[in-house]
Amino acid sequence: METAVLELGTRTFQLSRATQTDNGAASINSLAVECVAFGADIDAHGSLGRRAWADALSALDRLLRAAQRNRLKTLLAVAPHALGGAEDAEGFVRAVERRFGVRVDLLSPTETAQLAYRGARRALMPIDALGVVHLGDSTIDVAAGRGAQCDITDSLPLGITRIHRAYDATDAGLEASDCQALLGLMRLSGGPAARRLREYGAPVVMASGYAGAVLDVARAWGYVDALSPSIGRLALHALVPELVLSGPEALTQLGVEPWRASLLGTAAVAIDALAGLLGQREVWLMSDGVTEGLALEALAMLESTAATGMGFDARGPRGVRQAATTSGYVPVTVA
Repeated sequence: METAVLELGTRTFQLSRATQTDNGAASINSLAVECVAFGADIDAHGSLGRRAWADALSALDRLLRAAQRNRLKTLLAVAPHALGGAEDAEGFVRAVERRFGVRVDLLSPTETAQLAYRGARRALMPIDALGVVHLGDSTIDVAAGRGAQCDITDSLPLGITRIHRAYDATDAGLEASDCQALLGLMRLSGGPAARRLREYGAPVVMASGYAGAVLDVARAWGYVDALSPSIGRLALHALVPELVLSGPEALTQLGVEPWRASLLGTAAVAIDALAGLLGQREVWLMSDGVTEGLALEALAMLESTAATGMGFDARGPRGVRQAATTSGYVPVTVA
């Protein structure tokens, strides 16, 4: 049992394959990533720029062709709330449906955080109680829960590319002289959400591709053991300035994706600040997040269809959406 999942962000569109094996395990593999340029337009004007709109449709065409080449017969596509917050986001998803026949659901902040929680929980099971800080491009989403129940959700307009632009950082990375100012901003803005997580009392993990890449660098430079899922708070604080000063070229040589390398110093400073607010001696870092949560929902819907012999449930995936939506949140056949 397998399906394609498509996540439309403000900086990247990502196509993944979700596969469920006979023993019930879920395997999630990234197939293709296309860079888009919606974030700056949304920050500046609250809408999607026309040039970025056209380029994004071309990127979607390439991703759907990749789904066809991989013989994926169904597709579930969503846009986390950072894209959905644009005033003309509805118009964009209607254009996608007209051109490609693909329905894209615009997620709310709560739904995005719930998906991040489910994706992180998958990687850390059988841990019961869990808090998640998901570092996205335009927002940082916070969630906490026990088992399948997500009890806390929050969203901060402090995504990595957004704060990177706010400090006039370029493709050369964040200036070392801006690190202290960024630390202060994160501590001030992230304080209330961090307090909620501390009061909830569950261990907290930093999630998303940015967090996973910071951990990979820490392993490569000997700050943690090769198989360690976490880094000590003091070791993280020592890693951050070295990572910022190293520059994107050195990071790409370690295997960091070129489109992420210039942003990784900004992400590391944000993680360091949030870790301090949470007061954890060990900082857990992982790549799993919204994409993985989305894949699990898609597989659950396929499994339900196979068991009942009925079509996909138009009410939406369990635990994320209980009411009908304009787009239906339904996997569609890849033409």
